[in-house]
Amino acid sequence: MRNPRQKLTRVDLVTVSQKVVHWQALARKLGLSEADITAIEADYSHDYSEQKFQCLLKWFQGKGSPPTRQTLIRVIEEKLQDPQLARDVENSLAVMDNQLSESGKPRAQSMLS
Repeated sequence: MRNPRQKLTRVDLVTVSQKVVHWQALARKLGLSEADITAIEADYSHDYSEQKFQCLLKWFQGKGSPPTRQTLIRVIEEKLQDPQLARDVENSLAVMDNQLSESGKPRAQSMLS
């Protein structure tokens, strides 16, 4: 990952959500309420992948300022106590950065812009 202090983007959240298996546990560690978790499950009951993404999006939108990639990785590693998932996420973001760099495409702007 080139810059762990980069602000997370929607593309980053999609990439991270693909690595998450037990999103409800992550949601609780991210500080989402049981009501938020239940609403996500109900609103996206037929799409588990979207539930994972919406969990991350809800957390992202609840932050005062856009969180960085490193913030999310630290939460996964320390609060969820899943260093393997943290490494997988970090590696996936690095691969995505490399692919964008090779294609010459600019990195997406922060979701809050």
